[in-house]
Amino acid sequence: MAEHLQQNVAENEHEIQPTHDVHIEDVLHNERMAIERSQTMPRWLKQTLQDSKLSGPLLGKTRSSSRHASSNFVDYSIVAIACNEEPLTFEDACDDPHWMSAMQSEMDSIHKNGTWELCELPKGKNVIGTKWVYKIKRKSDGSIDRYKARLVAKGYAQQYGIDYEETFAPTSRMTTIRTVVALAAQRGWKVHQLDIKTAFLNGDLQEEVYVKQPPGFATKETEHMVCRLHKALYGLKQAPRAWYEKIHKHLIALGFTCSPIESTLYVRKDGADLLVLVLYVDDILLTGSCDAKLDFLMADLQHTFEVTYLGLLSYYLGIQFVSVEGGMVMHQGKYVEKLLQRFDFEDCKPVSTPVETGFRFSVEDSSDAFDTSLYQQVVGCLIYACNTRPDIQYAVSQLSRFMHSPGTKHWQAVKRVFRYLRGTLSLVLFYGRDTQPCLHAFTDSDWAGCYDTRVSTSGNCPFPWKLMYILVE
Repeated sequence: MAEHLQQNVAENEHEIQPTHDVHIEDVLHNERMAIERSQTMPRWLKQTLQDSKLSGPLLGKTRSSSRHASSNFVDYSIVAIACNEEPLTFEDACDDPHWMSAMQSEMDSIHKNGTWELCELPKGKNVIGTKWVYKIKRKSDGSIDRYKARLVAKGYAQQYGIDYEETFAPTSRMTTIRTVVALAAQRGWKVHQLDIKTAFLNGDLQEEVYVKQPPGFATKETEHMVCRLHKALYGLKQAPRAWYEKIHKHLIALGFTCSPIESTLYVRKDGADLLVLVLYVDDILLTGSCDAKLDFLMADLQHTFEVTYLGLLSYYLGIQFVSVEGGMVMHQGKYVEKLLQRFDFEDCKPVSTPVETGFRFSVEDSSDAFDTSLYQQVVGCLIYACNTRPDIQYAVSQLSRFMHSPGTKHWQAVKRVFRYLRGTLSLVLFYGRDTQPCLHAFTDSDWAGCYDTRVSTSGNCPFPWKLMYILVE
């Protein structure tokens, strides 16, 4: 049944590799001439290449930065990524058949769900604008999976009490996802991954909402009309809540019980069989002890919603999963590599620890101010990397305390974390298959450890199953 649900996705065209020749201007000129001769190249891309004078790399981040820096540096990587760029407007995307096909697929889903009906705008009613948002979905190896276009309402124009009321909708925590993966690995269960296509379009609206017709899809006969929504649309303030209420009611009708402490975790017990479902907006993880009941559940979801079966769990929320003999491996190797490239640390010298021995984080170190925006971006990315890298959690938690006013010493500590990541790219989390689950817990505390406030810090870290942190060659 799972194979029946799986949809074939076209393979990505070959990727263009960046060239690092010393005669970069000549190579770039030849590439531009070839692109101009291409009939399928969109107008926005041609203009981007014509204006592709980029500044040099971020200075002072690695020892190798100085030999690359130049005030007139031209980054040839724009040619490598240009063909895979995401357009910003409908005018930019309308010349590309991939994006036109993605937009048509979105419109087909909208009409199939009965999302709206065309009508005249009633007097005194508010109308909300719409726009297209484009996203390239990639596989775990970085290749293109599919082109995705979303019709999004400009929800910032909504008025409370008129266009919307309640807006809250829960999402699953990473702790829940790790726990479910650990449970599946310990019991030898398969973890299936599903995607609900145009999930928000399934939510039923209670309010009277009018939106403008999608750019590029209005006919001359109906261009003066607006769309009255019967179901939610991406961008509406109440859209996530409407979708969650829809899927919640359906899962409860199927016999699932919602966890009292995690609103996106659903469990169903059928005698000795156990089914577990985790919902993250429109992404679903499904595992359990009975394959036949899992197939029946996936078939029911396919009948009720438009579901894409993505196979066994391999790439979820930017995290890679690999089923191996005796357990499950979880890591963010690709994500960390992208961070090293993005912030120009790919050539930095590795170190063996994320923090120097005896290093003290203090507000006084902020006297020599550093770029706040860059610091916040880097530390924010490191926080997400902590999902599979508990070895850097202490350093990142300390660094995140100075988001509002970082100093150069804090930036030096950030650089050390990246140097540590550079030397430990092969570290992965391994959840093993144990015959007898056993609770493992760690706890520690200090005395007046905060240098500024003299506040003590204590904490604990329990693991319901044995967790191994191993180095993969």
